[in-house]
Amino acid sequence: ELETTVKDKVALITGGSSGIGKATAIAFAKAGANVAIASRKKSTANKALKEIEREGTEAIWIETDVSDATIVWNVSSSLNPQIQ
Repeated sequence: ELETTVKDKVALITGGSSGIGKATAIAFAKAGANVAIASRKKSTANKALKEIEREGTEAIWIETDVSDATIVWNVSSSLNPQIQ
């Protein structure tokens, strides 16, 4: 059922480079969503992006520190030009 609601949409996953966040990002990709993962460490994110892209969807990383409200506020506006 997830496939019918997220296919060709963009899923923004905070903490998407490891653990539960990465598992969630992969699940969305398997369902057909393009995925943006928001996290702090690029090295960890790059590994996660490769796993997500193996599911056949687009994936991007956005450097994000969720403790900074200004950064969090700007994340969604940065998505549109980068991933459709």
